[in-house]
Amino acid sequence: MHIIHVTPTFFDETSVIGGGERYVHELAKFQAKLPNTKVSIYSFGGNGKTFVKDGVHYRIFKAWFWRYFTLLNPFSIGHFASLHKADVVHVHQLCTFVSDLAALAGCLWRLPVIGTDHGGGGAWVLNTRLPVYRCYHKVVAQSRQAVEPLLKHFEGRIEVIPGGVDLESFTPSERQQVRRKEILFVGRLLPHKGVHTLIEAFRLLESATYQLRIIGRVGDPVYFEKLCQLAEGLAVRFETESSDAHVLDAYRDAAVMVISSESSDKNGPLPELMGFTVLESQACGTPVLCSDAGPMKEFIVEEATGWVFPAGDADGLLKCLRQLLSHLEAAPDGIDNACRANVFRYGWQSVSKDYCRLYATELRSF
Repeated sequence: MHIIHVTPTFFDETSVIGGGERYVHELAKFQAKLPNTKVSIYSFGGNGKTFVKDGVHYRIFKAWFWRYFTLLNPFSIGHFASLHKADVVHVHQLCTFVSDLAALAGCLWRLPVIGTDHGGGGAWVLNTRLPVYRCYHKVVAQSRQAVEPLLKHFEGRIEVIPGGVDLESFTPSERQQVRRKEILFVGRLLPHKGVHTLIEAFRLLESATYQLRIIGRVGDPVYFEKLCQLAEGLAVRFETESSDAHVLDAYRDAAVMVISSESSDKNGPLPELMGFTVLESQACGTPVLCSDAGPMKEFIVEEATGWVFPAGDADGLLKCLRQLLSHLEAAPDGIDNACRANVFRYGWQSVSKDYCRLYATELRSF
């Protein structure tokens, strides 16, 4: 089976380092390990190139950027004719020009077309002018909450495949250790990530023993400056440049990971569709506090591997944080194994096979 994933941006410094791009690469990487499976990723950039990474064949088509066509919504037609090489076309980001063109190409070549959306998109697209969404045979949601925005166009064609997480890379520490008195946040520093609420809750905690460690790229310099001001006088450490290995060690060392996302910012709704950190933290044996703004609560066992608090509510976060820290101090052993066991079913090994079973089912109908 030859699977071709089509995505407007790809997980690389020359394109976009984001959750959607990472999802595509991780899925493709684990599918490439399956027998009798060839996996390609078609994406777009300022220059055309080909390369192989983690067993996945990348083909980057030259794109053009002007007016309505941006890095997130590039203009290119080069991939249209090449998609006839696929057995299955898997389209990511369902509201971009290149994604629309890929779906139309799959329809023309009489191939199964599968879609997965990761949020975002562009203003100038074909699906507002042509019935592009009819080309999709199935559309996959990464969580139950991610189903809702798909219902308008894809009702009756939606499958839920939750996850995934790399269980080979994200593991508890092999060395016996006592976890640090550290509360961790990992994610981009943007207003809708709710880091200001986390800092306020930490201030209210008034702890002389715990520190707050915030790891993430600065996505909004003005917001980052505000966070620095809020953190003045507190035991808060910002790390805006961290390697994957550094983040892994942080997951393993922390007492608790906090996901403080909100469902919108000043520009409108910004819903989370899955959230890698909720899975990666538990895979490392670290419990999670998460807001109720997105689907993250679907991936924890409440009051066993994590707690849920109202988004944007510093007092609510503080209450849950105290409960979880008390739980850890009373019963420090056992939560590591519970966290790891909870996310086992969300591993990319399982998710990649679920996708391939879906592809095979659709192929049999042709």
